[in-house]
Amino acid sequence: MSSDSCAKGGVGACEMTTLMQDPFAGADECESVGDMSEFTDIAGVRLPVPVQERHDFPYLVAGACFLTAVSGFINATAILTGGNGVTHATGSTTFFAVDTMKGNAPSMQYVGTVIASFLAGSITCSCLGGHDSEKFTMKQSNGMFLIVIGLLLTAGLAAEENMSDNLLGHSLLSYSNGMQNALCTSFSGAVIRTTHVTGMLTDIGISIGHYTHALIRGTLTTNPPPDTWKLFILVPQYLSFFLGAVTSVYFYSLMGIRSGYLASLPTTLLGMMYVFASTKGAFDSMVEEERAAQEMESLERKLSIAIQSVLQHETNPSGHQFILK
Repeated sequence: MSSDSCAKGGVGACEMTTLMQDPFAGADECESVGDMSEFTDIAGVRLPVPVQERHDFPYLVAGACFLTAVSGFINATAILTGGNGVTHATGSTTFFAVDTMKGNAPSMQYVGTVIASFLAGSITCSCLGGHDSEKFTMKQSNGMFLIVIGLLLTAGLAAEENMSDNLLGHSLLSYSNGMQNALCTSFSGAVIRTTHVTGMLTDIGISIGHYTHALIRGTLTTNPPPDTWKLFILVPQYLSFFLGAVTSVYFYSLMGIRSGYLASLPTTLLGMMYVFASTKGAFDSMVEEERAAQEMESLERKLSIAIQSVLQHETNPSGHQFILK
């Protein structure tokens, strides 16, 4: 099937026409619909498995919530030490603009360094991690990044504790959060962002809006919104950020800046556990289990579309008879 046909008829037309020509082709020629994170292989055919149907989906949600809670904890800690937020750049950019117009050079230096550190962390993560077209892939390098992020958080907190100027400490905290957000964004295809809640609230609103629209039109069961499943990640994430900040305030009143280690050290430990599990093939077994569970269902779904095409069209566009063997 030509790319022109796909472009004219859309994804649905592309898939239908390709199936008429070859019922076991299409995954390679047509763009997959939705967030497909795993592929099962049947006789060389790549069949996508949606991430929300994977058996390890609860673990993905738990990991996202943990890292989001850590960001809320660290951000609140940085603010309590007398600085600005270090897990996002929106407020910092606004402060930088205000300081620029007021000519407040010391504040400009501080805020500008924090912003640059966040950007540098994102660049570093993307440069070292590379680009992966398949999302939600449990790679060993993810654990290595988590270890580095945890160590950078610890170093930033140590600098805050032992230096009178908090510029270095906040820069390290911002740098580590830039790495973390880039890691999670690349890993999930921008579904999971862990260091700020603006994008979360926007995506939550979009998903709820799509769900409400389908509910009003009465198409909730026949044509459900494709992004409703994201609410099972985004809503817990938002609550995790809030709870992380609340917890930070409580422990800061008891331990001061050292309370930040309650977030940084578990992050390092999580990275170590991730790497260990990866070397033992734990994630490989999850994928294989999912493949076994989804293999027949995916094939039946594909064959069902092909049979419907045959019933509607006795011949394909090329004029050749289509026969199922």
